[in-house]
Amino acid sequence: MKIETFSTLDAVIRSGSFAGAAVQMNLTPSAVSMKMKQLEAYLGKPLFDRSGLQVRPMKLAYEVWGTMGEALQQLESLRSRQTLAVEGT
Repeated sequence: MKIETFSTLDAVIRSGSFAGAAVQMNLTPSAVSMKMKQLEAYLGKPLFDRSGLQVRPMKLAYEVWGTMGEALQQLESLRSRQTLAVEGT
């Protein structure tokens, strides 16, 4: 599973919708939906209640989000960390 998929889940939870996550992730709502379906297939369980007009996160979506949230923050911290490189003699 790509890390971007978990970042997309984070955007869905934070924004409250696939459309809001699409704006944050610079994707189409259909692409966000596809990524969430891939994550559901990977986990073997649904993450969202799609029975109404709006898609609503289920308990498992929040559990996955909570588990991956700290890891995503730490990875982003590592990516943005400035390192000093001393080269030469």
